[in-house]
Amino acid sequence: MVEQVSIPLAMDTVNQLVKQMVQHKIDVRTARVLLYGIGYLHNPTTVNPMLVEVYHELLSYGMEVLVYDEKVDALQVRENYQLTVMQTEAALKVRRPLTYDHRLPATIACFDGVVLQ
Repeated sequence: MVEQVSIPLAMDTVNQLVKQMVQHKIDVRTARVLLYGIGYLHNPTTVNPMLVEVYHELLSYGMEVLVYDEKVDALQVRENYQLTVMQTEAALKVRRPLTYDHRLPATIACFDGVVLQ
């Protein structure tokens, strides 16, 4: 069964993030964004193609996009989607602190934007 990728939903997610960044005077072209989770919520070991679309759309703005997901097979994601998945918090480099969010580990509070799964 081939799953249809929801392009409008992916675009809406990116548009909402970009609007928030602009409102907070963050330069979208140099922003550092974390895509926190790339697997399905109900099946976290399987990659959600809509989130891959979100990743590519964020890149099209010139953003630095890091993907963090400890449940997917990083090698398989790299082979199938040509993107690198960080699987340890240590791999996420601290740049500058932002507002604390209880849903995220403290080590990743250094991004200009975060897209939660």
